[in-house]
Amino acid sequence: MTEKTREYNREWKRRKYQERKQKNLCVECGKAPPVDGKTKCQSCIDKRQKYRRESRNFYRNMGICPVCHQFIIMGDEYICPECKAKADESREKSTVHIDAEKRKKYQKEYYRHCKEKGICPSCGRRTLYGKVRCPICLDKNATYARLKGDVVHGKG
Repeated sequence: MTEKTREYNREWKRRKYQERKQKNLCVECGKAPPVDGKTKCQSCIDKRQKYRRESRNFYRNMGICPVCHQFIIMGDEYICPECKAKADESREKSTVHIDAEKRKKYQKEYYRHCKEKGICPSCGRRTLYGKVRCPICLDKNATYARLKGDVVHGKG
């Protein structure tokens, strides 16, 4: 395949993606509307998850790293040492170098944005009846507070 053909295909995919997104259709299949806050329909999401799960299990059963598909994993390792090192490094960068004040400011802005849009700031689902969190997260928070012994909704 020539570079010109590759570029044409990339442009065609970008255009198709934008068209489907503007029409509020799944960007993958173009048939059904996407799940709230997502760009794909539930059917395409399920297919993708199933494929990834099967692929991950296949590589693990073959004794190959399911992340990079290049190195052999030994014993009870989950991924190869190189992928684990990259993941650890990435995790460290994302948490250590963020200033606490910036994080607090971002979290407040995110909370305000979610509240305005009617989206639960914990999980991203739609909220009901003007609540800040979805019914599932409200229930989880209430259960946690009861276990901890805090007062919940004026009861205690």
